[in-house]
Amino acid sequence: MKTQRLFAISILVLAASIVINGCATTTQGAELSLIRSAANNDCLAVERLLQAGTAVDSRNEVGATALMAAAMFGHTEIVKLLVDAGANVNTESTDGFTALMGSAGWGHTEVTRLLIAAGADVDAQNKDGLPVLSFAAEQGHTEAAKLLLEAGAKVNTRAANGTTALMGAAANGYTELATLLIEAGADVNTQDKIEGATALICASYNRHSEMVRVLIAANADVNICSSNGRTALTTASYLGEPRIVELLIAGKADVNTQTNDEFTALYIASQEGHTDVVELLITAGADVNAQDKIEGATALMVTSHRGHQEVARLLIDRGARVNSQKHDGVTALMLAASSGHLEIVRMLVGAGSHIHAKTKGGTTALALASEKGHSEIVDFLKEAGAKE
Repeated sequence: MKTQRLFAISILVLAASIVINGCATTTQGAELSLIRSAANNDCLAVERLLQAGTAVDSRNEVGATALMAAAMFGHTEIVKLLVDAGANVNTESTDGFTALMGSAGWGHTEVTRLLIAAGADVDAQNKDGLPVLSFAAEQGHTEAAKLLLEAGAKVNTRAANGTTALMGAAANGYTELATLLIEAGADVNTQDKIEGATALICASYNRHSEMVRVLIAANADVNICSSNGRTALTTASYLGEPRIVELLIAGKADVNTQTNDEFTALYIASQEGHTDVVELLITAGADVNAQDKIEGATALMVTSHRGHQEVARLLIDRGARVNSQKHDGVTALMLAASSGHLEIVRMLVGAGSHIHAKTKGGTTALALASEKGHSEIVDFLKEAGAKE
């Protein structure tokens, strides 16, 4: 997810700015030394610099402060020292990063507790709109998230791209944290602004079956479509995740929903050769003869083209029509013959495929096999009665 990248960028920029210093005046050198000393957990150096009059909220070139550095690295005593010296706990770096984001994002529970007690804004958001709670959630820091929620953090705050803390937890498989957020009132059906994905779609995409179970139990809508028409079921079918497919079917997922490209979950699973998923979908009522509206292709056609023998056999056994034609007249046999899949050609002919069928342009399976140089298929089709 994009929010994970935003978290990583914020942390890396801040950390690099703390470690790397360029040329500086004596005053600037003291300020930068304060920040580095805080990052290095050097209490004596921090005390000495403060006593010498170095401003406690001194910033470096990206706006990072000593408090941010100490919080990010989890240096509890330094944080106490700086807070007692009057450090502003809500100072923001140039990208809107705060000390609390650093402690929560790295899971430093004691530092997070200290900052909250000192008045840190639990609902602060960085320049990308990513709230403190999401920093904790995306990295799986349950205790930090719990502290934030107990302090009144809003559970459904959305980043600029529309993602929430729950989406971050779901995408990364943090079920305990997701449960905490749900119990705190997280909306399980919020969709992001980029792809229209929900927490459930994120969990399915990242293959987190236990997270999928948790979200379905929390009444997640299993049939919400993303902006490209994908659902959690079509996503799991594409990836070949039978456990997730089972959970979604049990949760009343519509097995015949089509994506924006008019592809069903069965078509997608067949295309990828996921036999176990194909069987689950058919058993749940998937239409084995559904055709996409763009080309008129079926699951049998696409799996024949890809050469997935087991899937082709299963579809035929479950009632797939072997003589269905695309809008241009192409059949599953033609696709298998053109692609060089001899065993599927045998299977289709054995199931009654018309070897003399022609496309709208007058081309036959034999002509396609001959054109592509698939001599074994040419010989087989001729033996079966196909004519030049």
